[in-house]
Amino acid sequence: MDHQTSKQLRNNRMITKQKKKQAKVNYHLPVPKEKLSKFLQRMAIEECHYLLIGDGSGSRREHPSGFACVLLDMTGKKPVRDLFHGAVNRATINLAELVAYQLPLLEILHRVLEERKRNRGKIEFRHVHIISDSDYVVKMADRASIREENQIIWDSIEMIKRQGVILHWHWMGRAQCELNELVDAVSKLARRSHIRFMKRMAKPIYQPQRYNQDG
Repeated sequence: MDHQTSKQLRNNRMITKQKKKQAKVNYHLPVPKEKLSKFLQRMAIEECHYLLIGDGSGSRREHPSGFACVLLDMTGKKPVRDLFHGAVNRATINLAELVAYQLPLLEILHRVLEERKRNRGKIEFRHVHIISDSDYVVKMADRASIREENQIIWDSIEMIKRQGVILHWHWMGRAQCELNELVDAVSKLARRSHIRFMKRMAKPIYQPQRYNQDG
C-alpha cells in the first residue's frame, strides 16, 4: 500500500467518524438559546419539579391528529429532557393537545411512585408546570363544565393529581419559546407521517389467490 492510498483511507475514516458524530449530535433535542432560569422567571414559575411544553395538530374529528411534548425533569442536579410524540387516526385538535400532556404525566406518575417506594411510602408533593398555547385547554383545567367529550382524558389527569402531583397550567402565545416551536413542528410531522402511512395501508397488501377448479 503506497503512501497516497494510506492517506486516503485515513481521510475516509475521519469523514466517517465526523458523520457519525454529527448524526449523534442531531439526534439530541436542540438547546434553547433562552436559559431555563430566565424562562421560568418570565412565566412566573417558582417551585417546579417537572415542566411540560406540548402541542397538538389536527382539524376535525374524522381526520388524523398529531401531538408532541417536551418533559423537563428538574428533580436532579441538572434538568433532563425527554420528547414524547405520536399520532392517532381520528381526533379533534383539543383531544390531541390533551394527549400530548397525558403521556408525559403518566411517566411522571411512574417516577413519583418509584421514588415513593425508595422512600418507604413517604409522600412528597411534586409540582408540575404545564405550558400550552391553547387557551381552551388551559380553561378546561379550571372549568370542569366545558370538558364534555374529553372527560375520559381529564379523569386520568385527576387520578394523577390524587397521587401527590400538583398541576399548574400556564397559557403562552404560539412561538414565544423555542421548545414550543419544536413541539409544534414535531406534532405536525407526526401527523403527516401518520397520513402517509395510512395511505400506504389503504392499498391491498396481499394479492387474491387464484385457485383452479381442482382446488
